[in-house]
Amino acid sequence: DWGKRVRQCYIAGEGLKYVVADLSQIELRVMADLSGDENMVSILNDPKRNIHAETAVYIFNTRSGKFPGLKLKDVKKPIVADSATAISFYDAGKTLGFGMLFGLTEWGGQQQFAKVGLMVERDEVKDWIEGWNDFFPGVGRYRERVIEETKACGYSVTALGRRRHLPYIYSPFDRDRAEAERQAVNMRVQGGAIEHAKRWVTAVCERLAEYRQAGRYAELLLTVHDESDMVVEEEIADEVAAMAVALTKDVIKLSVPVSAEASTGASWGEAK
Repeated sequence: DWGKRVRQCYIAGEGLKYVVADLSQIELRVMADLSGDENMVSILNDPKRNIHAETAVYIFNTRSGKFPGLKLKDVKKPIVADSATAISFYDAGKTLGFGMLFGLTEWGGQQQFAKVGLMVERDEVKDWIEGWNDFFPGVGRYRERVIEETKACGYSVTALGRRRHLPYIYSPFDRDRAEAERQAVNMRVQGGAIEHAKRWVTAVCERLAEYRQAGRYAELLLTVHDESDMVVEEEIADEVAAMAVALTKDVIKLSVPVSAEASTGASWGEAK
C-alpha cells in the first residue's frame, strides 16, 4: 500500500503527535437527509443497525434468493465459498451502496467489483442496482426530482447556494445527457457533503486557535477530502481528537446523526 508507506514518512516530531479526524459516511448521510428515504433514515438513526450489512442481506438473499441462508451474522463471509481472496457480502454491499450514491452504471459496477476481486456479469450488476433502488426507493425519487429541477433552470445548486451549470442536460445524445444528470445529483450530494465538511473544519480550526492562544502547539496541516490532519503537542493529542469528534454534533445538523473517527500517532501513517 503505497499510500500507507508515504504517510509513514510524515513524522510529527519530538513531543508532538498527529491527530487524524475523519467524517464517517458523510455523503451517505447527506443523501439520507436530502432524499428523506424512510428506510435509509431509519437504519442510520439506529446505532445497532448497519446499512451495508442490511443492504447485503436484501440484495443477495431477500430479493434475489441467490443465497437463501444469508443472515446479518453471515455478511462478513466471502461471496465465493472456500476462497480467501473473494470479498465478503458486506464489502459487496458497501461497494454497491457508495457506487449508487454517485450514479453507478452496469458497466461501472462491473469495473468496481473487478477492482475488489469479484468478477460478475453486467446482468447481475443490473439486478443488484435494481435491488438497491427497491431497498431505498426514496433515493430514486429524489434523483428524478433533482434532474427535473436542473432541466428547468440549467444548473444544480447546493443547500448553501453554490451552482454548477450543466448545459449538456439538454443534449440530444443519451451519453452526454446521462452524464449531466449524474453530475446534477452529485452536485447536491457531494457538494453538500463538502459544505458540511468545511463548516466542521472551520470549527476545528477555531478551537485549535484557542489552544495556541493558551500557549500550546496545535496546527491543522491539511485536509484530505473529509479528513482533517493536525499536529499538536503530545499531552493534548487525545483531547484534540475528542474535540474534533464532538464538534460534528455541534456543527452538522441533519435528520440522521453524523460522527467522526479520530486517532493519534507519531506519524501520519500511524495515526491514519
